[in-house]
Amino acid sequence: MQQRFSSGTAPSLSTVQYSVSKGTIKQTNPGGFFYWVKVTAAKGNNTFVINQSITTGNFKTCSALPPAASPSTLVAPNVKGTFSQSPSTNTTRSAVTATFTAPSAGTYVISVKFNAQSVDGKTAPNPSTVGYSFTASGAAGDVAGSTQGLNLVKK
Repeated sequence: MQQRFSSGTAPSLSTVQYSVSKGTIKQTNPGGFFYWVKVTAAKGNNTFVINQSITTGNFKTCSALPPAASPSTLVAPNVKGTFSQSPSTNTTRSAVTATFTAPSAGTYVISVKFNAQSVDGKTAPNPSTVGYSFTASGAAGDVAGSTQGLNLVKK
């Protein structure tokens, strides 16, 4: 799969399903998903922000990055990056900041793995479908073509 992210041909996920028990989200499927975007980076230090927002539904939990012990992010080709996230609970917006040093100016692919299970244990939303939007921005503003949507839907 890393090659597909490197080449910018990885598929986009549009739906995460969840089950409910006693009014609480108990399980998500799949348990994680990737947001990826091609960016144009200058040689040297670069910072891009992946903005996540809830666009529909009565819900206040965004998807979080997996625990630090789990590989979650990638800047391709073969560039190490650092990734941090603003709070993702009790909010309808969250941001992941990706910082990396590009050895040369050019096109890079940022791939961020999100933990869909971060909504487990939360009160089930009403209405039952929650829409999320993901958009990347950098020093020059929004990254063209970076907006992707995802729906959290009840099984």
